[in-house]
Amino acid sequence: NTGFQPEVFYFKNGLKFLEDKIIKKHLSKGCIIDGGACSGDSALMFAEYDFVDKIYAFEPLSDIYNDMAKTLKVNKCEKAEAVHIGLDAKDGFCNILDEKCKTTTIDTFAKDKKISCIKLDVEGMEFNVIKGAIKTIERDKPLLLICIYHKPKDFFEIKPLIESLNLGYKFKVVDTEPCNQYVGVHAMLIGYIG
Repeated sequence: NTGFQPEVFYFKNGLKFLEDKIIKKHLSKGCIIDGGACSGDSALMFAEYDFVDKIYAFEPLSDIYNDMAKTLKVNKCEKAEAVHIGLDAKDGFCNILDEKCKTTTIDTFAKDKKISCIKLDVEGMEFNVIKGAIKTIERDKPLLLICIYHKPKDFFEIKPLIESLNLGYKFKVVDTEPCNQYVGVHAMLIGYIG
């Protein structure tokens, strides 16, 4: 890891902006999808909560995936499973940094799982990933922790897409790196029921 990541270690991928009862209500009712798990730091953070059972940590790039798998093993994080697949709007393949990566949708992956939380920091693919998670969101109403700063489209279109489902979500848009000189540089959309 390249250093202290305030969005993960201090703001807990946005959980710090929620009441404890909301966190427990959501995270104790199923599995967590950690999209863009990178070094495994967010999976380790989620695993700190006693009431979390399972975390699926998705990372499509081989070198980063291998590092994450080692991080989870060294930290004896048995709650987290490293998944060497990218998330997208459809199942298939995509090219990321000259690497051909397998992709799946959250709906495909979660068809036989109950999902309590979807965390996405997938470098501008957030809108596509949400499009591939609509059935899961409608079925399970998970806590949503979605980075919306990679593309302007994400900032303006992800919240209305989820609102159009009429599921009763409440929303917060927060900056998970306020110490940065650029306001909103790490904007995150938090969606929750309750």
